[in-house]
Formats: sequence, structure tokens, C-alpha cells
Amino acid sequence: MIKSLDSLLSSKTFLKVVSVIVAFLVWYYVAAERTTEVVRTVTLPIEYLNVPADMSISSDTRNVDVQIAAPRDVLSGKSLESIACQVDLKGLETGRHVRPVRAILPSGVRLI
Repeated sequence: MIKSLDSLLSSKTFLKVVSVIVAFLVWYYVAAERTTEVVRTVTLPIEYLNVPADMSISSDTRNVDVQIAAPRDVLSGKSLESIACQVDLKGLETGRHVRPVRAILPSGVRLI
């Protein structure tokens, strides 16, 4: 019994099969880790677009906290630099206005 187990464990074919199985398990773990979705909160400056020359912005709000979700590999690197928050003031007259903040997100990133 022990001799047959020793011969099985020292067999080149057995070692090759075990190596392939271990390689597959490592590959699967790494592939699953890369696609895991990550949630982050980022503070971004608000960009005001199309501000009429005769108007000024009196809002104290200059930044906005944005919660985003994306696969881990998408959020790494320079993808965070391409996220922007914009408020378009085109066509506004003098007075108080509430305008929506529009989030510009790269592909694969979603707003929560």
C-alpha cells in the first residue's frame, strides 16, 4: 500500500496533473480577484461650464463627494483622473438657481 502511494506521488504523470490543477486554481483566483467590484468615495471639484460673463457664482460648494463602483482593475491607474463633476450654467438669467451636478465617468465605472 505504502509502496504504491510512494510510486504514485513520485510519478511524473501525477506531478504534471497536480501542477496543471494548481495552475488552474491560481489562475481562477487571480481572474476572480481582478473582476471584484470595488466601491470608493472620491471628492472632486465642481467644474462650472458656460458661466455668463456678467454673472458670478455665489455658492460655497466647490467640491462634491461621489461614490463610485467599478472592477478593481478599472479603478487602478489613471481612471480616477478622468472622473469629473460639471454644472452647466448655459442660458441662465440673473437670480437664484439650482442646477444638477453631472458626473462624467469612464467606461466601466458607475455612480452609486
